[in-house]
Amino acid sequence: MRYTHLLRFTLICYLPCVNAQNTLAEYQKKVEREEWDDIYSVKSRTPVFVAQGSKEASAILDAFLPIFKKRTPAGAQLIGEIKAFKNWALFAGYAADSKGNQITPKDGIASDTAVLFLKTREGWAVVDYGLGHSDMFYIIWPAQYGVPVELLEPPKAEDDTGQPASRPESKSEAKDKPQPESEGRSR
Repeated sequence: MRYTHLLRFTLICYLPCVNAQNTLAEYQKKVEREEWDDIYSVKSRTPVFVAQGSKEASAILDAFLPIFKKRTPAGAQLIGEIKAFKNWALFAGYAADSKGNQITPKDGIASDTAVLFLKTREGWAVVDYGLGHSDMFYIIWPAQYGVPVELLEPPKAEDDTGQPASRPESKSEAKDKPQPESEGRSR
């Protein structure tokens, strides 16, 4: 009988705490979401592909074009994908001629191109790049520059349900299907 009062007392004291914890957790999530949106250029919690031909893709690649034009023949273009996360972006692809055929830039040994960008107050800036490289030198970028490792990871082979994961598509890519995987943004 004495414990019945203790049980009621415990429940009466505990229930407001549960409600307060839920309210606090919701508030923390809201604040965290707002801070994330204020701090980072990319609002997603995971890396996303930037739509080819979009205003953002152009702004990112425009930072690299002066370097690219100095090291490639006239009419050369960049073909590949841009993946962004937080305030970082990574272009991975190759240099191509006006017909889309892979070319080797001056002083290069292959057509492969990788460019690391950082969004600053002034806009997108090139942090590092490899133009005409043949190895995966950029795997040191997380240690060297503090790049989120998720940006350099390949897309998962399976999603959480065990189904094959697919690359996110922009609206323009979806209506232009079929598009070869090697084709990408060209300039």
